[in-house]
Amino acid sequence: MFFTPWTDTLPGGEFLGEPIRQLGTVSHWTYWLPAGALLLAVRRLWWPAPVVLAVALAGVGITMFWPYMLVTHLAWLAAAGLAWVFIAGALIGGGSGAHPASRPAPARVG
Repeated sequence: MFFTPWTDTLPGGEFLGEPIRQLGTVSHWTYWLPAGALLLAVRRLWWPAPVVLAVALAGVGITMFWPYMLVTHLAWLAAAGLAWVFIAGALIGGGSGAHPASRPAPARVG
């Protein structure tokens, strides 16, 4: 949408980009399918993480395809980005992402 001059210069870019820019069925599929795949990828994490991410992704999709102000859409984008940053940070930072009660207790010394 915002990078039309850049994407149309690529071979096949205009052919592939035009259906997406029309915000029709193809555009819906190119948003909701990867969003669903991302949610499937994090489905085994502690339940609040996928729920927060699902709500944020739904907010992005709804504000993208229905008439909302741009600032609302950008706020949902920021929320989705932050949700993903926190999830990725928890996974990379050594946390298992599992429910806190299911983590093994530290070994006793002595």
